Amino acid sequence: AKDMKRFKDHKLYALMVCFLLESRKILLDHLVKMHDQYMTELCRQTKNSHDKKHKEFRKRQKKAIDAVLDTTHVLLEWPDEQPLYKNDLWQRIDEKHLLASIDDLHIFKRLEECGYCDLLLTRYPSLRKYFSDFIRLPFEVAKGSGPLIKAIQFVRQLDDGDLKKLPENTPTAFIPRELRRSLKDQTGNINRNV
Repeated sequence: AKDMKRFKDHKLYALMVCFLLESRKILLDHLVKMHDQYMTELCRQTKNSHDKKHKEFRKRQKKAIDAVLDTTHVLLEWPDEQPLYKNDLWQRIDEKHLLASIDDLHIFKRLEECGYCDLLLTRYPSLRKYFSDFIRLPFEVAKGSGPLIKAIQFVRQLDDGDLKKLPENTPTAFIPRELRRSLKDQTGNINRNV
């Protein structure tokens, strides 16, 4: 501050503006880096949680497949001339076990197809608390990142109420592959929650 007093007003204010612009850029870089670290940790925790759940249901799925295969064999071996009634089927197989096995297979299928995305969506409300302010920052990106800026503009429009759902032409190339697969299935949830 003492050194700056020796400059004339026009040079003093020009230096202050340069300092403030540089400080703003540095702060924005730090905010983006902190967000990146937060997202990396969030994704790591979600992936670990998904892997644990997947492992549990993979074991249950193997038993469920055996139950469904046993039922299929009973159905295929049933004599053609004899009518098949549910009571006859339940005498040869355990109804509760079969129904539980079918439920396990449905859960495992859902986990395989979009379980990771489902778990990320459960964590979305805590992210959303600060993200609506974060997304308003004056981002500048390297050449070729135009689709990301376009997606950010769509999110801002959703926040402002100018859009009710994501348009068909929303860029998705920057979204990780494991999320893109389930994005089509989750579009309704994303549109409601964004």
